[in-house]
Amino acid sequence: MTLAQELKDYLDTSGESRRALSLRAGLNPKAVADILNIPGLKPRHSTLMALSEATGRDLLEVGGEPLRTYADLITEAKAVGVNERSKLTRFQRLNLTHPLWRKGPRRAALI
Repeated sequence: MTLAQELKDYLDTSGESRRALSLRAGLNPKAVADILNIPGLKPRHSTLMALSEATGRDLLEVGGEPLRTYADLITEAKAVGVNERSKLTRFQRLNLTHPLWRKGPRRAALI
Protein backbone atom coordinates (compact mmCIF):
# COMPACT_ATOMS: atom_id res chain seq x y z
CA MET A 1 0.00 0.00 0.00
CA THR A 2 1.22 3.50 -0.74
CA LEU A 3 1.12 6.33 1.78
CA ALA A 4 -1.83 7.94 0.00
CA GLN A 5 -3.77 4.66 0.02
CA GLU A 6 -3.01 4.13 3.71
CA LEU A 7 -4.21 7.64 4.58
CA LYS A 8 -7.38 7.25 2.46
CA ASP A 9 -8.09 3.96 4.22
CA TYR A 10 -7.67 5.60 7.63
CA LEU A 11 -9.88 8.55 6.71
CA ASP A 12 -12.59 6.24 5.34
CA THR A 13 -12.64 4.01 8.43
CA SER A 14 -12.41 6.83 10.98
CA GLY A 15 -14.70 9.30 9.21
CA GLU A 16 -12.28 12.09 10.06
CA SER A 17 -11.70 14.88 7.54
CA ARG A 18 -8.35 15.59 5.91
CA ARG A 19 -8.14 18.97 7.59
CA ALA A 20 -8.98 17.59 11.03
CA LEU A 21 -6.28 14.92 10.75
CA SER A 22 -3.72 17.50 9.62
CA LEU A 23 -4.52 19.82 12.52
CA ARG A 24 -4.60 16.99 15.07
CA ALA A 25 -1.14 15.92 13.90
CA GLY A 26 0.08 19.52 14.34
CA LEU A 27 0.60 20.07 10.61
CA ASN A 28 -0.47 22.59 8.01
CA PRO A 29 -4.27 22.30 7.48
CA LYS A 30 -3.71 21.16 3.86
CA ALA A 31 -0.89 18.68 4.58
CA VAL A 32 -2.98 15.52 4.27
CA ALA A 33 -4.89 16.89 1.27
CA ASP A 34 -1.57 17.66 -0.46
CA ILE A 35 -0.24 14.16 0.21
CA LEU A 36 -3.41 12.68 -1.29
CA ASN A 37 -3.71 15.04 -4.28
CA ILE A 38 -0.11 15.61 -5.42
CA PRO A 39 1.32 12.49 -7.05
CA GLY A 40 4.91 11.70 -6.13
CA LEU A 41 4.95 14.03 -3.10
CA LYS A 42 7.41 12.72 -0.51
CA PRO A 43 6.64 14.11 2.95
CA ARG A 44 9.41 14.82 5.44
CA HIS A 45 10.27 12.33 8.15
CA SER A 46 8.82 14.68 10.80
CA THR A 47 5.53 14.85 8.88
CA LEU A 48 5.33 11.07 8.66
CA MET A 49 6.10 10.77 12.39
CA ALA A 50 3.34 13.24 13.28
CA LEU A 51 0.82 11.45 11.06
CA SER A 52 1.88 8.07 12.44
CA GLU A 53 1.25 9.25 15.99
CA ALA A 54 -2.10 10.81 15.03
CA THR A 55 -3.37 7.75 13.13
CA GLY A 56 -1.81 5.03 15.26
CA ARG A 57 -0.39 3.43 12.09
CA ASP A 58 3.24 3.02 11.10
CA LEU A 59 3.40 5.28 8.06
CA LEU A 60 7.21 5.23 7.96
CA GLU A 61 7.20 1.64 6.68
CA VAL A 62 4.53 2.22 4.04
CA GLY A 63 5.72 1.74 0.47
CA GLY A 64 6.20 4.84 -1.63
CA GLU A 65 5.19 5.51 -5.17
CA PRO A 66 6.47 2.90 -7.63
CA LEU A 67 9.71 3.96 -9.28
CA ARG A 68 9.51 5.03 -12.90
CA THR A 69 12.36 4.47 -15.28
CA TYR A 70 13.46 6.78 -18.06
CA ALA A 71 11.87 4.32 -20.52
CA ASP A 72 8.54 4.69 -18.67
CA LEU A 73 8.72 8.48 -19.01
CA ILE A 74 9.46 8.24 -22.74
CA THR A 75 6.55 5.83 -23.24
CA GLU A 76 4.21 8.19 -21.38
CA ALA A 77 5.43 11.16 -23.41
CA LYS A 78 4.88 9.30 -26.69
CA ALA A 79 1.40 8.26 -25.58
CA VAL A 80 0.44 11.94 -25.29
CA GLY A 81 -0.53 13.45 -28.64
CA VAL A 82 1.67 16.01 -30.37
CA ASN A 83 -0.80 18.80 -29.64
CA GLU A 84 -0.83 17.89 -25.95
CA ARG A 85 2.97 17.90 -25.76
CA SER A 86 3.11 21.40 -27.24
CA LYS A 87 0.84 22.62 -24.43
CA LEU A 88 3.29 21.55 -21.73
CA THR A 89 5.10 24.25 -19.84
CA ARG A 90 8.88 24.52 -20.03
CA PHE A 91 9.09 23.06 -16.52
CA GLN A 92 6.98 20.02 -17.50
CA ARG A 93 9.02 19.43 -20.67
CA LEU A 94 12.23 19.50 -18.64
CA ASN A 95 10.78 16.98 -16.20
CA LEU A 96 9.86 14.65 -19.07
CA THR A 97 13.22 14.86 -20.79
CA HIS A 98 15.43 15.17 -17.69
CA PRO A 99 13.71 13.27 -14.83
CA LEU A 100 16.27 14.28 -12.18
CA TRP A 101 16.15 18.01 -13.02
CA ARG A 102 14.88 20.21 -10.22
CA LYS A 103 14.01 23.86 -10.34
CA GLY A 104 16.65 25.83 -8.46
CA PRO A 105 15.96 28.64 -6.02
CA ARG A 106 15.65 32.14 -7.40
CA ARG A 107 18.51 34.42 -6.57
CA ALA A 108 17.97 38.05 -5.77
CA ALA A 109 20.16 40.53 -7.56
CA LEU A 110 22.57 42.43 -5.35
CA ILE A 111 22.39 46.12 -6.12
